Amino acid sequence: QHSALPTAARFAMFPKIRSEAAVPSCSDAASSSRYLHCTTREAWSGSRPINGSSPSKLNDFVAESAKFGVALREKMLCNRARRNMEEIMVKVSMSVNGKRVSGEVEGRTLLSDFLRGTLNLTGTHIGCDTSQCGACVVHSDGKAVKSCTMFAFEAEGSEITTIEGMANPDGSLGVVQQAFMDHHGLQCGFCTPGMVMSAAALLKENPDPSEAEIRDYLEGNICRCTGYHNIVKAIQAAAAAQ
Repeated sequence: QHSALPTAARFAMFPKIRSEAAVPSCSDAASSSRYLHCTTREAWSGSRPINGSSPSKLNDFVAESAKFGVALREKMLCNRARRNMEEIMVKVSMSVNGKRVSGEVEGRTLLSDFLRGTLNLTGTHIGCDTSQCGACVVHSDGKAVKSCTMFAFEAEGSEITTIEGMANPDGSLGVVQQAFMDHHGLQCGFCTPGMVMSAAALLKENPDPSEAEIRDYLEGNICRCTGYHNIVKAIQAAAAAQ
């Protein structure tokens, strides 16, 4: 009977079958592959217990199997959709920092990748790939957005502003950028582009925010260096300077 036990991988597929009590007594359990077939058939017929329990646990077994089947189907559909996105090439056109730009990209291309890879605007940073850190924040039609959460084609016809577009026309630092430098609102600098873009969007919506409002607005931006205190001071200074 011990030789008929399935491998750990096969156990993981059927979480309700985990003990020696689940070893089938039917004669066709000569191999681990046929073991699962035998166990499933006997469970359906109600002729033997699952995990030593009564046949009334059949519904639990069926529910677990159904969940596995649904998850597998969803994964297959996601993979199919991803392959379709990879095959589709789209033309995109938008205004970036006041200049009209265009290009042909795969349908799956993120706005952050388009900015960095196609336009070489590498000031927009990618720090997490899970839309949590906020290092990739840009402005789309005046609103702060995480560019890793948008496809490039979704920005078709939009006005995009990146950290490179925040400087003054003469090349000097903008008000928010200067405030971050004056008040030491950065250390390693990796999160700074996203912080500056979010801060600028906040000040556009609320020219005189309180400390609590600043901290609440920056909830989607993560800094692993400063402890945020000097970032808050920088934004307060920028608000006073505008």
